[in-house]
Amino acid sequence: MANSKNFKLNDVVETIKSASKAKHKKCEIYSHKRLPDSPDKYHLQGIIEYRDYTILSHSGYKHGDSKRGFCIVGDKRGSHKESQHNISTWKYYQDLGALNEYNQNIFSTHEHPGSMQKIGDYAVCAFESHKNKTNGKRNRTIAIFGLATMNLQNLIPEFCKEVILPNQFTDGAGATGIADFLDADGVNRYALVAQANHSADFYVAKGDDLLAAVANGFEHKFSHDFGKDMDYENSVILCDTNNKLYFVGMRSTYNYSDYIDIYQISFEKETLETNKSWNNIDFSCTDTNGAVAFAAPHFRWGATIDVLSSEKVKVIMCERDYSDSVGKEKELSYRTWEN
Repeated sequence: MANSKNFKLNDVVETIKSASKAKHKKCEIYSHKRLPDSPDKYHLQGIIEYRDYTILSHSGYKHGDSKRGFCIVGDKRGSHKESQHNISTWKYYQDLGALNEYNQNIFSTHEHPGSMQKIGDYAVCAFESHKNKTNGKRNRTIAIFGLATMNLQNLIPEFCKEVILPNQFTDGAGATGIADFLDADGVNRYALVAQANHSADFYVAKGDDLLAAVANGFEHKFSHDFGKDMDYENSVILCDTNNKLYFVGMRSTYNYSDYIDIYQISFEKETLETNKSWNNIDFSCTDTNGAVAFAAPHFRWGATIDVLSSEKVKVIMCERDYSDSVGKEKELSYRTWEN
């Protein structure tokens, strides 16, 4: 049975601070297969690792008169160099409707897939551009994908559910995050965030597993505006062993520095709480892999935090896009930090 829970950390803040002090690892992935052309205004938005696979969401490319988002999946076994992955097989898709009769073209019609977070054998992915025709707002839309069925013959994550969330702001969901926790009565619940352009909505659903929580429905609990200088392009929710929840925002500054800010989520008070020592945790990296500064690995592009155990995390950030810098192969560089 697929797992839909993450490890709970002994200490969320100190674990992330510890990772920031570690030496980063450089990972480069290559493709011998043709990938869609990527115009300058489109770019990578999310990245996660699952078992032997690297999964990336891309904001889109032009297809006729429409813009389509897509997903890239690669098998990262067969390293040809230390700390590097040699991917000889990339798979990408724009039309999940051809793969799953219950979902018609989610990457095509919703466009602009955003950040992702892994939870157990599932991933949640945000979508920015699904406009509500009734009120003109962009829906906070989250897609849930199953990862357990992935193998070398089928590198495509399995679409499970679409979640359209109440939106207190006008923007869609550029970033998301999810965590399971036990409430004061010992009931298992899931906390979910959907946010874009420094505004965030927080939700809770009851369920023994993720799909049960989705079936029960996510209830909007509160909204938060971080302010215009706190635009988190990627985010996660982490839970500690005391079932305290933390929103972790990843941001890049105008001078290409990268920081993590941590907030404790209080559903009882309907607010976020933080202090100075939880902010500006520095993950800036001067190793640009030959790319211009803005296109190098940053939290602005694909980024996430993978919970490896109760004491260990992996922080990941990738470049803006893949390139043709290695012969006819497509190259992508990303960085990881582990405490």
